[in-house]
Amino acid sequence: MGFKAISQNATQSKDSVVVLSEKQARAVATYLVRYDFLKNVAKEQEKRISNFQKVIVKLENTISIKDSIIFYQKDYIDAQNTILKIKPKPQFHVYTGVQSSGFTFNIPLLSGRVLLECRRINFGIQYIGIPTISNQYGLLVEYKLF
Repeated sequence: MGFKAISQNATQSKDSVVVLSEKQARAVATYLVRYDFLKNVAKEQEKRISNFQKVIVKLENTISIKDSIIFYQKDYIDAQNTILKIKPKPQFHVYTGVQSSGFTFNIPLLSGRVLLECRRINFGIQYIGIPTISNQYGLLVEYKLF
């Protein structure tokens, strides 16, 4: 630029004129450009801060959801197993009791069973203790009808 002075009109009084030297005019222009740039930078930083705050809220919600899932994990697994009807693991049980011969208790029989119970079929060993006769043992296979 090849000018020696710049004039600027004051907004308060229409007839007053401020005359600046070239050095002062360049400094004013530099400060105005810097101010505009810093306003844009501040606006961009506010956008970033807002976005980060939204991300933080989303992450906190995700963490709380995951914590509740971990806390109620067994309930979720049980519900899913019933929905999917997953076969339960075989279970080992031992039963003992008293049996009768017919519908009377004249000669009570001590009985015991050791079973491996699966979903529909049970496998095991049965023992029947008869006081007057020798004890009896046998293999046991049961199928669940209903």
